[in-house]
Amino acid sequence: MLIALLSAALAAPAADPTTYEDARVWVGAAVGGGVGADEVPSGGGGAAVEAGVRLGRERRRSLSLVAYVREAMMSTPVRNIGNLGVLVQYPSGTGPHVHLGFSHSHESQLADYLAHPIEVTTGVHSSLTHRTGFEAGAGWDFPPPFPRNRITAVLRPTAAVNVLVFPDNGGPHAYVLAEVGVRFGLDPLFTSSAPASSTP
Repeated sequence: MLIALLSAALAAPAADPTTYEDARVWVGAAVGGGVGADEVPSGGGGAAVEAGVRLGRERRRSLSLVAYVREAMMSTPVRNIGNLGVLVQYPSGTGPHVHLGFSHSHESQLADYLAHPIEVTTGVHSSLTHRTGFEAGAGWDFPPPFPRNRITAVLRPTAAVNVLVFPDNGGPHAYVLAEVGVRFGLDPLFTSSAPASSTP
């Protein structure tokens, strides 16, 4: 489904995509930390990668679809958490946004992760606790830091706070995460548009 939406977004006519504001498709990376809300609170940190596509023509009136993968280490007890999901974000473009979607997590003890890192990371090891829930949050995408440069014009710093809720008893019922990262607009890779000047 995400591949079909990506192909449709790239095939549709678009404005000059030499700035992130006009990008319909992006990839991103982030780092962050969080806490698990349980009888014994836990804390930790990790990293995430994502891919997103804007579904409409007007960025401030459009929904975006974002797919992500996270890997984190948490304490009490020390464990690895792999997390993936699909979110709907509104609106697109720079400025504030909210997002809501599906989240799936697999958790393992540190000893299992160290002994079988590939199986645990890919979510197939027998020791994993699989959990399914929801994610909601809010974030802010900032304008490109150097909009007149062809490379940095397609970069957008971003920050977000997310709440993940899992109704089962396999671990904390909720995680609160804070993340900072950058999104990179891919449209210039698929077009032959000449660079255009952008106002700072």
